Amino acid sequence: MVVPFCYNRVMTQRVFIAIPTNEVIAEIITNIQKDVNLSVNWVRWVHPNLAHITLIFLGETTKNRLELIKNLLQDALKETTIFNLQLSRLGAFPNSKMPRIVYLSINEPNTAPLTSLQKRISIYLSKNNINFDKKTWTPHITIGRIPEPQKINMKFIDSYEKYSWPITHIDLVESLLGPNGPQYKTLAEYKLLP
Repeated sequence: MVVPFCYNRVMTQRVFIAIPTNEVIAEIITNIQKDVNLSVNWVRWVHPNLAHITLIFLGETTKNRLELIKNLLQDALKETTIFNLQLSRLGAFPNSKMPRIVYLSINEPNTAPLTSLQKRISIYLSKNNINFDKKTWTPHITIGRIPEPQKINMKFIDSYEKYSWPITHIDLVESLLGPNGPQYKTLAEYKLLP
């Protein structure tokens, strides 16, 4: 059987814009994943070294669009200065009674620069007709996924040492899906002003 070659196939990359975390946060996540009172059978934990804050999920993107996005990000971020974020408590989407996503939240008083940054990038993308996920955005770091909603007794960590760290750059990242979970490849890094 001869399989016809498709000349019009458009190659795409699955991409998102994110704030990377660091080794300290990876260690915090590792400890939380060990300590949280969850049935491990129901949770697919995110590898701590892959943790990040997604600003914009772009999804499948063509090479031409990707070049435009890189240029737009350069413009959107050119006057952005380094700012600090602080981890807060453990939470769940859509709620703690039937969780699907387990996450670390960002401390509310520190989210103003982050929210402003996310909004600015969204405006730049929208003005240039770049498609992206426009769901309500809540800053968080996903640390686990629950494939089927289950009633699970979830022990929330309301108090532990709140870690603060400087945001020095924003990344454009490709997500490579595989049988053992996603792998991330940084396509571009945008350093913030001191």
